[in-house]
Amino acid sequence: MHAIRNAAMFCLAVLFLIPSGCSKPRPDGMPELVQCTVVLKYSDGKPAEGVTVVLNSDSPALLKWPSAGVTDSSGKAKIVTYGQYPGAPEGEFKVVLKKIEIVGETNSDDGSEGQKEPIEYYSLVGTDFTKPETTPLTLTVGKKSVSETFDIGEEKRELVDRFVPGASL
Repeated sequence: MHAIRNAAMFCLAVLFLIPSGCSKPRPDGMPELVQCTVVLKYSDGKPAEGVTVVLNSDSPALLKWPSAGVTDSSGKAKIVTYGQYPGAPEGEFKVVLKKIEIVGETNSDDGSEGQKEPIEYYSLVGTDFTKPETTPLTLTVGKKSVSETFDIGEEKRELVDRFVPGASL
């Protein structure tokens, strides 16, 4: 159940980072941002596409400036802060990765209850990369632009949670 809650919280965080489409002035107190690019490759050299990359810091001063990006078809994520400001603040970061596949449906197409299938949540990156406490990936953002390439091992599909609709907890 914790994985479902963590996935939901992560989705909310990502939605917060999505640009609203209108240009707003920089928030008060926002530090200078440094151009930052993260490239993810599997051990066979294939780019890791569609992976959310979140920079996580232990520094309370940096926690208020969420920085993240999503990898494109070449495995490259351009990091933005608050979903619209290019770059990341200077600091030391743990690099957390998320790519989730959800399998299963709760209702039939005709709107009736029908047979309820289990809903399964799969991590498509190694689960050690999905939490700040366990990710081995770190990134230092200094005064100059940074571009870092990480090998994230083999492609994965690990079951992280299973929910059966109607089942008691």
